[in-house]
Amino acid sequence: MNLPPNGSTGTVSKVRARLRRIAGVTTPLVLAVAFIIVPSVPSARWGALKPVVTPWFGLLRKISFSQSWRMYTPDANLSYTRAVVTGITRDRSPVVLRGPEDPTTPPVRGVFFWNRSRDDFWTYQAAHVGASRRSANRLWFLRGWCVRAARMGLDLRAISMTRVNWRLENPMNVLDGAPELRAPKVQDFREVRCDVGVVHSMIQADKNRSAHGE
Repeated sequence: MNLPPNGSTGTVSKVRARLRRIAGVTTPLVLAVAFIIVPSVPSARWGALKPVVTPWFGLLRKISFSQSWRMYTPDANLSYTRAVVTGITRDRSPVVLRGPEDPTTPPVRGVFFWNRSRDDFWTYQAAHVGASRRSANRLWFLRGWCVRAARMGLDLRAISMTRVNWRLENPMNVLDGAPELRAPKVQDFREVRCDVGVVHSMIQADKNRSAHGE
């Protein structure tokens, strides 16, 4: 009987090669199920297994590997927000500089692509931080509005800003006759003075640039 070298029949090597081939096919399938298919199944469908798979979902979120069918479908807005800018004259009369219905008013949203203007960006920077928190971006944004108002010939004492948010009504409620928008939620921000030295310097610098055609 002729034996292979070292007395081996070659059976072990064949089994190992076959197992490697099986692993090469099944491993990608197992990973696909674990990382893509399992997280995409709604949690309500898991029933008694929900306590088992929930920690796995949490791990995938931490490593930014969570897959969901929502990433392939449009994500409709649930609300929209506008920043209303109002000037305060010397006699404390309000002058609306940018109202919620003004077509030039950009929405307050934090998604920026190549079609967003500087106005979009700075409006978001000024309005998204809550009124209880100090914001240098909001301070300089409103000081810039003091300069805009001066270009319009307004001599303002201060500028104020209000964030107005409209929550969209549930479509089923709208079909039943409810209004499309819920009552707006309004948040007022602290006034920024226009009659201070730094703003006077900004206004004068703006006038000098305009005089030189800049």
